Amino acid sequence: MILIRLFCLIFLMLSLPVMAQNPEVPPSKNVKKSKGIESKKIKYQCGKKVSPNIIMDEWFFGIRHKVGDGRYRYTPVDEVPLKTGQDYGFRVWAHSDKKKIYWKYEYELPEPYANWPKVLKGLKVKFSENNKIATFKGVVKNSKLYLEEFWFFLKDDAKGMSRMTLYLDGYRACEFIFEVK
Repeated sequence: MILIRLFCLIFLMLSLPVMAQNPEVPPSKNVKKSKGIESKKIKYQCGKKVSPNIIMDEWFFGIRHKVGDGRYRYTPVDEVPLKTGQDYGFRVWAHSDKKKIYWKYEYELPEPYANWPKVLKGLKVKFSENNKIATFKGVVKNSKLYLEEFWFFLKDDAKGMSRMTLYLDGYRACEFIFEVK
């Protein structure tokens, strides 16, 4: 299972710069769009105007699943079930009048995860001293940002409150607080 997680994270880290520089079209009109799909129990703190230069266009958080055309969609949920192999995460679209957007993403677990340094070895990631927070950083070299972050569960993952926080150019853009049950 650790090898599967490692493979998926390596794939994600290698593909993020490509995805970020080539924003895909936001989801079709049949997906609920409220400048962010939100649930009743998951706390969202996403601002429209992140900074004087960055505007959030859309954001989605939920369970990630493959649809018929081979692409992935997110279904909003009121809770994130701890189901082995289940993907969950977020997508964000933003734009800026600057030619570069620096991003930082933090994922905080309910309990320390001792295997993070082993599982993510070789990736550009930093861990907090207590191994509860993993931090990823990057830059988009154009004025449009498309960023997708997703994780999947392993059988030894902890239940409890988790947090995913996205910063753009040093400003908190989005924060998703959710309980894994």
